[in-house]
Amino acid sequence: MAELFARTAQTVAFIAFYDDVQFAVRKITSGHRVILTYRLHFPTDNDIPLATLERKCLYDVKSLTIEITELLLDPGVLPEGGYLAFGLQNQYMSTSRSIVDVGSHLKGRDAMIACVLSSLSIPWSVRILYRNVGWTEFSFLADHIVDLSSHNEVRDLVETLESPEVVCFVGARGEPDRKRAKLDENVVGGKDATDIMLVSTRPSAWSFHSHYVAGGRDVMMGNLYGDVCIVAERPSLAMIRGGRDQKNGGLDNS
Repeated sequence: MAELFARTAQTVAFIAFYDDVQFAVRKITSGHRVILTYRLHFPTDNDIPLATLERKCLYDVKSLTIEITELLLDPGVLPEGGYLAFGLQNQYMSTSRSIVDVGSHLKGRDAMIACVLSSLSIPWSVRILYRNVGWTEFSFLADHIVDLSSHNEVRDLVETLESPEVVCFVGARGEPDRKRAKLDENVVGGKDATDIMLVSTRPSAWSFHSHYVAGGRDVMMGNLYGDVCIVAERPSLAMIRGGRDQKNGGLDNS
C-alpha cells in the first residue's frame, strides 16, 4: 500500500476498509499519521445487492450458494424441519434493544449468506440464540436483547420472558446435541421446542452475556448467553414433498 501511495501525485492519501480486514500499522519515519475510527451504516433502501458482490469478486458467492443448496437438499438434515443458525462473523451496533433492523445492514460474509438465502427464497432473519445456563437449562430465540437486571428475583423464567420461542440444539441428522445445551422439559411445560442446528463452526462474533437472580427453593445466579445469528427456516421433508406434489398436480391438471 505504501508503494501505491508513493507512485501517486496526491499530497493526501487515505484508505477506508471494513473493521474485519486484517492490517498492520508501522512506525512513522516521516510526516504525520491521523487515524479516524468510525462506523458506516448502509441505509435500508441502498444495501449492497448480490450482483454487486459478484461483479467485484469480493466473495465467493457461487461456492457458498452451492454449499447452502446442497445442505437444504440433503434429506438427512433436519428431516422434521427447524432452523439453521449461521453465526455472524462481524460485530454490529444497534440503537435499541431490538436487533431486527441489523439484517438490513449486514456486511462481509454475513451479507453474502443473507443474499444467498434470499436468492434461494429461504426465509431468514437476524435473531439472538440464547442459552440459559446455571439454573434450569434451555435455549430460546429472541428478536431483542434480554435484560433481566431490573428484576429483583426471577422465579419463572419462561413466564418472565413471556413465552419465548424455545429451541433444541440438534446435529445434522436431527439427533440431540447434548454438547451444546440440554432441554429441561419441566421448564417449558410441555411446549414443543423447534430443532435448531448450528451451521457455523465457530461462535458468533457478536454475543451477549448477562446475569440475573434466579429464585425458587434455592436462590442462585442464572446466566444468559446469547449469540446473534442469521436464522434460516428449514421446512420439514413432508412439507417439501407436499409442495412438490401440489406443483406437479397443478402442472398435470393444466
